[in-house]
Amino acid sequence: MTHTKSFDYIIIGAGLIGLYTALELERLGWRGIILEQRANPSPSEDSLVTPRSLATASPRVLAINPATIDGLMEVDISEEQLHQQGSDFTGMEVWDREWSGHLSFDANGLIIENHRLEALLMARVVEQQIPVRWSAQIRDSMVTEDAAWLDVDSGEHLESALLVGADGAESRVRSILGIPTINRHYEQQAVVAVLRSEVAHDKVARQWFTATGPLALLPLDDPNGVVMVWSSSDGEAMTSCPPEQLIALLARETDGEMGALALVSARATFPLKLQHALQYVKGRAVLIGDAAHSIHPLAGQGANLGFADASALGMAISQSMLEPGELLEKPLGAFEQERRRRNLSMTLATDGLTQLFANGMPSWLRAARSVGMRALDQESRLKGWLTDAASGKL
Repeated sequence: MTHTKSFDYIIIGAGLIGLYTALELERLGWRGIILEQRANPSPSEDSLVTPRSLATASPRVLAINPATIDGLMEVDISEEQLHQQGSDFTGMEVWDREWSGHLSFDANGLIIENHRLEALLMARVVEQQIPVRWSAQIRDSMVTEDAAWLDVDSGEHLESALLVGADGAESRVRSILGIPTINRHYEQQAVVAVLRSEVAHDKVARQWFTATGPLALLPLDDPNGVVMVWSSSDGEAMTSCPPEQLIALLARETDGEMGALALVSARATFPLKLQHALQYVKGRAVLIGDAAHSIHPLAGQGANLGFADASALGMAISQSMLEPGELLEKPLGAFEQERRRRNLSMTLATDGLTQLFANGMPSWLRAARSVGMRALDQESRLKGWLTDAASGKL
């Protein structure tokens, strides 16, 4: 006879959002388990003690806003720890390459390598003694209004009051629940690499809307170190071309703003698409992060939306003063209503910008967007709105 193990929650996915969600729920007194289909990538703590240098920096970074930083501090990751592992940015500059539009505004936050933030979260998960099962595969499942049950390949039968799908854009939980998505393939790839710039970045993130897609240079701890994120329709060619050819393209598209640039790391690429689940909640299961929504990286808000999902889930549960076994319909409904509204707003905004700056737009519209950028650069109230949006206040 199979023994059933009961938990307050089960989280599928031990990435950034899954780990953070576990810490949020544990803070409320809930006790659970994290299941991850990947093998254990340890030793993760090495990421916290390895000195940061431009030569070893990873091009896989996040731009986390003040709202996300506040959330991380709520689960006892200190501001000092975050600043030890990340790099401040204090402003944003944007150019329209075709028509010379320009915009600058305040945008505070941290650029942090994915593996370093994941290591900080995992260290807290270990401290809290939250079990993580690696290489775990779901064999069977059932989700109702009362509970969730999972059979995993270890032979265990698991039961919980709440099932959280934090397992990425190809979510197994979303598939189990039969929740459809809306999708748009951008026909672009994001090409990422670490660069050294001749001109110091001064803690400013910079972005150029080029003919092939948006190009961002994000500041690292090194005053002359930046991460390139170029979302381009020529992504495959940019990844395979000789380094000097890519550097020549960068020099042209940035108008020498950062002086001479040099590749420090290897290049990596990944495809881009918009994806949004038609439901976030079904019975005792909830989708968060990329399992619920994926957006274009041009605004740098994808991960921030995922962290905000987890914070909102914790808030909805805590405001209802619920014990794990009580009814979750009302708080989960409140969570879904709030997060769908906010996530759809950001999804539509980033998709609209992607389309507005897409190659092949009529010349009159390209001219109008450039004029609009210059006008916005002179309007302090609207620039304040951009700052609030980038900070996670909206």
